[in-house]
Amino acid sequence: MGEATFLKVFTDGGARGNPGPAAISVVFLDNKNQILLKRAKTIGWTTNNFAEYQAFLEALSLLKDFLKNQKFKKIKFYSDSQLLVNQILGIYKVKNAQLKTLYEKAKQELINLGVDYEVIHVHRHLNSLTDALLNKALDAQKRENS
Repeated sequence: MGEATFLKVFTDGGARGNPGPAAISVVFLDNKNQILLKRAKTIGWTTNNFAEYQAFLEALSLLKDFLKNQKFKKIKFYSDSQLLVNQILGIYKVKNAQLKTLYEKAKQELINLGVDYEVIHVHRHLNSLTDALLNKALDAQKRENS
């Protein structure tokens, strides 16, 4: 396969209750907006911010295998978490000790990608596919526990 221009990676994490039951979702799109990969799963009881980081780390983990078979000049990460994006970009400091551990892991994984990348904040309505997947995972968990 030839090298595509860029890969779009959308991530979302959320908790109902903050803290509460939480889930994460990840979607990979090519530059023609075709879905290449989508995943969602529950992650137990946590906060929204922790879930957002877990989603971002899940995307980075999935990229390891994904990039073995496909090459991209650039990866564009999209998240509706202003906190996550601004911390990854170095605009905000990471004060929470638990988030700092996740932040440091994410920064190292970004370096390990070996590909040019951007991390972009988007409004929730532009992250609707990952939001829908996340809510579907939480709804399924709720039904299982009922």
